[in-house]
Amino acid sequence: MSYINVTGTYSAIKFLPSGNMELVFEIPFRQKNELLRGIDEITAASLPELSIKAEKKRKKRSLDANDYLWVLCTKIAEKLQDGKTMVTKEEVYRKHIEAVGKYEPLAIHEDAVERFSQVWQRNGTGWLVKVVDSKLDGCKKVFAYYGSSVYDTKEMSRLIDSVIEDCRALNIETMPPAELDMLLKEWGKNERKS
Repeated sequence: MSYINVTGTYSAIKFLPSGNMELVFEIPFRQKNELLRGIDEITAASLPELSIKAEKKRKKRSLDANDYLWVLCTKIAEKLQDGKTMVTKEEVYRKHIEAVGKYEPLAIHEDAVERFSQVWQRNGTGWLVKVVDSKLDGCKKVFAYYGSSVYDTKEMSRLIDSVIEDCRALNIETMPPAELDMLLKEWGKNERKS
């Protein structure tokens, strides 16, 4: 159970005659009520010892291009559902991956297609396998689609544009183009780091 969870800054350390140390943290006034409530709970519970953890405060991750893609897929799925038909965000996502996504065309022996498909699709929701007949004896032509998590900026832009077209057709509000460009630029930076 967490009694106190506030943000603040380290202020001082005091060395006590017993050899123990006393740490002082400065907590902003706006968190006073939360801090005092936690101290009251600790006092009421008569706890002899506490586990104390201080860690670097991290900014909440902002929406990135892949997150935005999923937000739009969710909105489309919700809009398409009626009393009889259930549409999932994953189905919407896969539809667009197949329509405009990046893929590898492969010729695979018929006996290996099922196993290849299982292994490939374990990579994630958008990692699709479409199988068609091949002109090569004993083989199938396999289109192995990559999930959007490995897309570069251009590929991601094409995928999001495809989803946005569906949003417009369904009168679903989308992000202004300037904001979307900023997301895609960030996507490009992150893609270059990995």
